[in-house]
Parts: sequence; C-alpha cells; structure tokens
Amino acid sequence: MIAAEMRLASSAAIFIDYNAVSPQTMGEVAQAFDNTDARVLDSGIGAALALKMCCAGINKGLLGLGTPMLLAATKSGADKVMMAKLAESQSQRVVKFSKSIPDMYPKAYRWVAETDEIASFLGSDSPAAEIFAGMGAFSSRWRTTAQATVAR
Repeated sequence: MIAAEMRLASSAAIFIDYNAVSPQTMGEVAQAFDNTDARVLDSGIGAALALKMCCAGINKGLLGLGTPMLLAATKSGADKVMMAKLAESQSQRVVKFSKSIPDMYPKAYRWVAETDEIASFLGSDSPAAEIFAGMGAFSSRWRTTAQATVAR
C-alpha cells in the first residue's frame, strides 16, 4: 500500500521496515518499491536481519513449546507438580513463562505472521521450519484455548 502511494507522490522518501521479517520477505518488500522515488533501506537484509530472526525464533520457540505443554499439564491436573519440577530444575524459565505467557494472550494473533516469517527464514528444506509453521497454526487458536483453560 505504501509503495502504491509512493508511485503517486511527487517527492522522494525513505522506507525502513523494522518488523521481524525474513530476508526473503524484505526482498519482496524492496521489490514492491521498484518504479518509485522511495529509497528502501535494506541494510537489515544481511546479518542484522538474520540476528533479529534468530533472536525472535529462540524467544518464540521457547514460549511456543512451553505454552502447549503447560496447557496440557493444566488440562490433565499435573500443572502444580510440573511447575514445582520446573522451579527445581529451571527456575529462570518459570519466571519467564509466568510473565511472558500471560502477556502473549492478547498478542497471540501476531505470532501467526511472525512464526511464518521465522519458518521462511529457516527455509523450506529445514525441518525446524515445520516447527514454526506449527506454532503459527497453534498461535491462531492460542488466545482462546489458553484463556479457556486458565479460566477453569
């Protein structure tokens, strides 16, 4: 949409995308600005964007694996024992989950696109890409499922 508006504009502009997007997606974004007077700053296509995708993958990956396991523990009545076990062996993870998982409920819809970008970054030949594609599918139902389970 911005590229289309730039084609109508009479002055040049600079476009910067700070979202967590794969280099492939950033390449498509830059291509959309062909035939405009906009300058797309694409320095993130290299190592900086890869770093951002890796950090997002680790953060979303840990929460994306932890959340369904905690929901399953809650559903089966093993949540208190599981949290005690985690507190013994991974106390920092308990702190992270306790804050990050509730914070993600209202933002879960964003995870679909973000985990899809991480999967794209990893590449279709990477089995890990399938993990993030699955997290995207789970994320589309995460908010409702999580809130319903917690409400019990």
